Amino acid sequence: MKRKLTIISLSLVALAAFWFLGVDASWFVESCPDCQYGRDIYQIRVFTIPIYQRSQDYHSILEKITDDLGIPCSHPNLVRWHKHRYWGLLICACPCINGIYRLSGGDDWYDDKARAIVRELAKTDPSLRDEFAKQVLKNHDWKYLKAFVQKVQALRDRKSP
Repeated sequence: MKRKLTIISLSLVALAAFWFLGVDASWFVESCPDCQYGRDIYQIRVFTIPIYQRSQDYHSILEKITDDLGIPCSHPNLVRWHKHRYWGLLICACPCINGIYRLSGGDDWYDDKARAIVRELAKTDPSLRDEFAKQVLKNHDWKYLKAFVQKVQALRDRKSP
């Protein structure tokens, strides 16, 4: 009887150790510093091998503008980091990075009218694509981007009925 109890106890300890050391839920964050694109990836893993994955993409206004200009970002500098790991799907352990990491000022204004304006600007000024790619995507000139966005917003508001 004592031997059975010892075997059962050791089995439960081994099962718990396997569960908390071998099974985890991980949350990864990917972001592109060039176009501000982001993706959250949630995985359930067994010995670091994903058996389930769910992801959510976050498209920035900058990414939408580059698509409309005909210079989509291929995310060459995409960065991935591990935000959370839950051992045994329960215990938040290293890494456990809390806090805000992605904010948006709202992109409701960038509708079909604004997209049409950006496409029209690209058609009327062919050098705009190269200049925008150099200034914003390569050199990260956020003042240039802000001025461009304000120009598009002004044109959009002028065309609104």
